[in-house]
Amino acid sequence: MFKKTLISLAVASSVGLTGCFDSGETGANANPTPSYIDKENELDQYLATFEGKVWPVFDPIAGLVPIPSDLNYGPNGDGTYTVPDSTPPVTTALNSLSGVSTIAPIDIRMSGSIDDNIAGPGEPGQNVFLIELDYASQSPLQALSATESPNPGVFTDFVVTKKTLFDPDLDKVTDFIRILPTSPLKPGKRYIVAILDEVTANGEPIVSSPSYTTIDSGDDSPEGYTLDPGVDSVRSLIDGLWEPVAAGTINGYRNVVGGDPITEGNIALSYSFTTSNDEQVLKYIANPKYWLGDQVLSAARLGITKKITGAARHFAYLNDPENNDGLSPADWDLNDDGIVDSTDFDVNQDGSLTPADFIIADRNGDSVVDATDFNIALAPGSSQGFGYVDLKAAVDGTPISVALDNSALEGCDSETYTVPVPNVGNVPVPDQSLCVGSIFSGALASEGITLPQPESAGSEGISISFQDQNVEDAEEVSAVLGSFAGGNVNVTQGSIALPYYLGVPGTNTASAADTIKNSSWKADSALAANLNNFLDGAGFDLTLPQGTGASEVVNSFYPFPEKNSDVEVPMLVMYPKLIDADQDGTPETPFNPQQQNGPEIPVVIYQHGITTDRSAALTFGSALAAKGIAVIAIDQPLHGVDGTVIATDDPVNEPTDSMTGWALLLLSNVESTNGLDAGTLTTSGLPGALVQSALANEPEAFLAAVESIVRPISDDLADGLTAQAPVLLRTVRLSGSTVAGLPPVYTQPGVNPEGATERHFGYGSDQCSVVTAMDFTPANYSSDDARPASGDLFINLENFINNRDLLRQGSVDLMTLRASIGDIAPGFDESNVYFVGHSLGTLNGGAFVGATNVSNREDLAIKAANLLTPVAGTVRMLENSPAFAPTILAGIKAGNPGLTQEVSSLQTFFNVLQATLDTVDPINFADELSANVLFSQIEGDQVVINDGADTLSGDFSDTVCGAEISVTLNGSVSPLSGSAPLAQVADASTLDANNTPADLSAFVRFQGGNHSTPVLPADTTQQAVFGQMVAQTLSLIQSGGTTASVVTNSPDTSGSVITD
Repeated sequence: MFKKTLISLAVASSVGLTGCFDSGETGANANPTPSYIDKENELDQYLATFEGKVWPVFDPIAGLVPIPSDLNYGPNGDGTYTVPDSTPPVTTALNSLSGVSTIAPIDIRMSGSIDDNIAGPGEPGQNVFLIELDYASQSPLQALSATESPNPGVFTDFVVTKKTLFDPDLDKVTDFIRILPTSPLKPGKRYIVAILDEVTANGEPIVSSPSYTTIDSGDDSPEGYTLDPGVDSVRSLIDGLWEPVAAGTINGYRNVVGGDPITEGNIALSYSFTTSNDEQVLKYIANPKYWLGDQVLSAARLGITKKITGAARHFAYLNDPENNDGLSPADWDLNDDGIVDSTDFDVNQDGSLTPADFIIADRNGDSVVDATDFNIALAPGSSQGFGYVDLKAAVDGTPISVALDNSALEGCDSETYTVPVPNVGNVPVPDQSLCVGSIFSGALASEGITLPQPESAGSEGISISFQDQNVEDAEEVSAVLGSFAGGNVNVTQGSIALPYYLGVPGTNTASAADTIKNSSWKADSALAANLNNFLDGAGFDLTLPQGTGASEVVNSFYPFPEKNSDVEVPMLVMYPKLIDADQDGTPETPFNPQQQNGPEIPVVIYQHGITTDRSAALTFGSALAAKGIAVIAIDQPLHGVDGTVIATDDPVNEPTDSMTGWALLLLSNVESTNGLDAGTLTTSGLPGALVQSALANEPEAFLAAVESIVRPISDDLADGLTAQAPVLLRTVRLSGSTVAGLPPVYTQPGVNPEGATERHFGYGSDQCSVVTAMDFTPANYSSDDARPASGDLFINLENFINNRDLLRQGSVDLMTLRASIGDIAPGFDESNVYFVGHSLGTLNGGAFVGATNVSNREDLAIKAANLLTPVAGTVRMLENSPAFAPTILAGIKAGNPGLTQEVSSLQTFFNVLQATLDTVDPINFADELSANVLFSQIEGDQVVINDGADTLSGDFSDTVCGAEISVTLNGSVSPLSGSAPLAQVADASTLDANNTPADLSAFVRFQGGNHSTPVLPADTTQQAVFGQMVAQTLSLIQSGGTTASVVTNSPDTSGSVITD
């Protein structure tokens, strides 16, 4: 797809990441000198001029450049970086990335300590700049090779700080200039970083590095010194793009806001990077017509801008050959006739070069569009010079049907876009990309090529029964559901077949471990090859490297993974027994989900959090179902119901981790309900008898204990416990599920050959993080950590791409489930579907909602969503999470004792990990979440933090493989991490007592709860939070997905909402 890469292969192959991940205890990779070829003595004299000075480190030959940058792009043509894979998992991930994170910090390494006078936007004497480049083609990677002129502008949504770290490359402690975006950078955009010599070190201006200075100086380099020839391309970027654009833009900006003008000599460092556009992957998967339309439109824009640029340069050469270069046929023979002449730039393809080819203004005012309007010999920034304005006018003014010489696209030329449909006529569509994509999709279909998209699993892929023998009363499923279901909820389990794009593990633990931890999405190469044949036949100069064997990457340039298999997974369904059909406030009409042409009820898809399972939906889902809503839940990838534990060392403080803990929890609830003194039942022999009966699946021991222990206290209480014995035994016996009481559907490793498979495939990890087959036979463990459990293998810091694709898989699974609603039950209204996610379920769930919101597919539409404890800025959120950070940092320290938050290598680790996860991070979908989402934050959440501005610091410890590891934490400020920044970027209004109902999207803050409150509220305060969360979810459903309200119905739980 990219005929011309950003820089030559000679540079791309030599720009490495030397010492990228050495720990602070090594002395490797001390700062090298530039790779000069000769005259060592003169070189020493040259370097001596830099003694005592400080500079931004920049040496592309030594691999000492900001990571990542545009210098890291490789020759594969798939839009990804190419670096030596010397320090996995970081370098491995980089080779699958197609751009910089839109939210991660940008760290500029300095050669030494600097003063505190670094200044960003809004500060006096700003000396650190980010400059955003717009290209008329909207394709920054290809635009550079086509010498397309950009339109620069100063980006102001960031703060700049100084961070002091040990740097293994320099083998010393040094300063970094850190640029922190306060709003996400735009995806698929090029930015130039410029650091001015107004930054000082020991009161003296910083300088450019020896290597940067020599590259930049060109013919003025120290006599006889020659850098590796590969850096010629870098010099072209510095002299032809980075510095002139930076200087001109900064001077224009200072002319408006105030400040002294600068020259290029005042720039100590300039370089560019391009942000990833891979958030588009899920959007393109949701509706591939958008991918096809965007590719065609991109090709058309690139063709227009290249022809206009070529014509301008051609005219300039003809008018003044002494001062303008001729055009090389290798780059500019666009019609392949062996020569470069005016016919190569015939935009409208009428056989001649006329003003009609150039839809631009008469720039010199002579009423004729001719060669004098294409003067590119003037100085950059001149109002008369040819540039972006001309290119943008040409792109905007050229109809797509003209640009591609295809009359079938005429319906896509104007803003009233229409697509011809046989036997129907011209059907309107909302935007040009969908219009073009729909037409070309039809052309592909005529060639037997179909782009894959999420579809209903259909009758063959859905297995569920609503017959009496398969349906249970919620209160018989789990003893904790009585207070949520109100006697009006049925529960059933079925299954749904999901396309699975990761590796499917077998029964051998060793090979399963490799599959689970190291598999990732691979491009559908057969489809890409077919698309290449089609595009070539249609005259497009586009080649997908995924179709030639040159790449396996799945990114925004090619978003289609190859399906490994269809995996049948469990599906939990809750629905009301009775509904309020006449809307008089009383549910009294029996509801049968299978009734054809009967009443239809709204549907909520619920997605659980990390290390839990689908049973987490039972409480919140039962509360919704009791009010007339159907609730459907599936497990996250590598999650599912697992085995249980008889006891842990601390069942009182870990009540949901063992059978004994659940027995104590259930009986303590009985105590509090009946007004008994705490400990009356839980310190008796009753909990042990309950566990004994649960293990035997026979009630005798428990019933005998009830008679001997409880009957003397209260006949009513004894009668109640006797009646509840079946559900109490079931709850304790099946305590492997998050909300105890739900049985696993398969208890063997690998895939069930005859039905549904738990999504963890029967594997978790032991306390040393070794992949281990699950044992579903109850046993005793010293702690719950020793038991292989749901979600153990989900966070994988050894393979960033695996982590990313697990999240992507979860989003696509939700798309398949959403498309299948109509085939699950006719009584479920497939046009009235909502989403509720908790914790991790807001991460890939938020991406799912964002992607489907812009899919323009009715079968994927989500009317509104409630994101409970929403995640954003994932990596730095984890770094500042009291629940996650000690575990993660202790695990890193156990493997590499010198790798701490004060080492630049770990900061790079975090930044590249965030870049990898950007494709599913909800904050990158904030625009798509800005109209139909309720963001529900629990104040002081210790798992998903409220705001990355509040960092985690102090001494902590965690147990790693049986050993206690102490860590001192010093988290980084992250303006775009946490639930509050997500709501802010989504421009959510405040929902509270003073603003109710609030238009969606809205942001509500709860007090008195904790992270697990939406699953198992532990006390009356948490129950109030839980009740209000449910009530607000019902309010947004009742509004049709337009508003949410603070609800004051009895019992009034509105006091749980914080009002400013």
